[in-house]
Amino acid sequence: EDQVNIAAVFHDGSIRDELYLRIVPSATPSSFTLYEDDGVSIAYQSGEVRTTLISQMMEGKRVSVSIAAAEGTFTAAGKVRQNILELVLEDAGKPTAVSLNGTPLIAVMDDADWDATDAGWFQPIPGLLWIKTGSLNVDLVKTIEVMLP
Repeated sequence: EDQVNIAAVFHDGSIRDELYLRIVPSATPSSFTLYEDDGVSIAYQSGEVRTTLISQMMEGKRVSVSIAAAEGTFTAAGKVRQNILELVLEDAGKPTAVSLNGTPLIAVMDDADWDATDAGWFQPIPGLLWIKTGSLNVDLVKTIEVMLP
């Protein structure tokens, strides 16, 4: 069975189908709900929509970002996607550990390795951290934890 993925079309014409999040962690927990629909019809008015709760919290040297299981669906909704996080941190140094659902993610050392990896993390400059979860089912809870030095 063929699967059609609805993807975002950006201003420059490029098409992306991953979930890309830019997060500035805070000691004050926060969250928001991502709403998705087919982008071309009014089917959302009859409930064809998918929602995903995304939350963050920073406790001391631990940053936690959670991408909840998606709820609902719409015509041609993709079932798997890559999740890319960009964490904007005060210059706290290089993380001592980055994990996804308790499993360590591997650090990559340069832009080429970052582009080539499916899952892992990279610190391109002090105070900025990029994380890829790999392509995962949208129904799976994803908890990313970063331990700072």
